[in-house]
Amino acid sequence: MERKETTLEDIRRIRRISYLILAVIILVFCLVGGALCWHTYWSHFSPEKWADHPDRRASMVEDLLEKHPLEGMTEDEVTTLLGENDNDRGYFVEEDRSVYWLGDRRTAIDSEWLLIDFENGVVDEYNWTTD
Repeated sequence: MERKETTLEDIRRIRRISYLILAVIILVFCLVGGALCWHTYWSHFSPEKWADHPDRRASMVEDLLEKHPLEGMTEDEVTTLLGENDNDRGYFVEEDRSVYWLGDRRTAIDSEWLLIDFENGVVDEYNWTTD
């Protein structure tokens, strides 16, 4: 079998393909990195993000509950942290309860909610649930 000599054009073609493969790999890393940064940003609780982006609360509720144990907090402390009870849909209404909409459920069409029950003005219990 006769061996074909590598020409300058072959080398240029191989180099272009190598650059293209490298560009695709870099693009994938950038997209994955961007997605991780996006997720990290939205998964960290802050009172400002909570107030300004109620549809994103489900992403940050775990961080909220980890950083701010609600049990034992007064109703005023909860209101300072989370804002006024925003249950404008009338779900889960009970006396001495604050209800916060967390946004649409991440895995279904239902919504997620944070229910905070008070006894004598102090958080007695809280529950993260769906409707």
